[in-house]
Amino acid sequence: MKLDVDSNNLIQGFTQVGDNLDCKIEIDSSALPNNFMQNFKPGYYLYKNGNISVNPNYTEPIIADLPSAQQKFNANLMLQLATLTAKVTKLEGGAS
Repeated sequence: MKLDVDSNNLIQGFTQVGDNLDCKIEIDSSALPNNFMQNFKPGYYLYKNGNISVNPNYTEPIIADLPSAQQKFNANLMLQLATLTAKVTKLEGGAS
């Protein structure tokens, strides 16, 4: 098995088979903690002095709530409506 370890000793990825250019540290699979594969998340484990341990400072990444396609569509329609309303108001004011 090969590990991708960053400059802070955080394991960012791994490969069991084949080559991955980011995975440069080779280790024996017997050195893995129990449930390594099931619990793996980038940054969850540390690799230091040949040992793998859980990162005590790990926090789940915050995933921002991105607008859905429907929300983007609705926002675009509201913008178009506001633009057209402003044009109509300007034309009505100019025609008086």
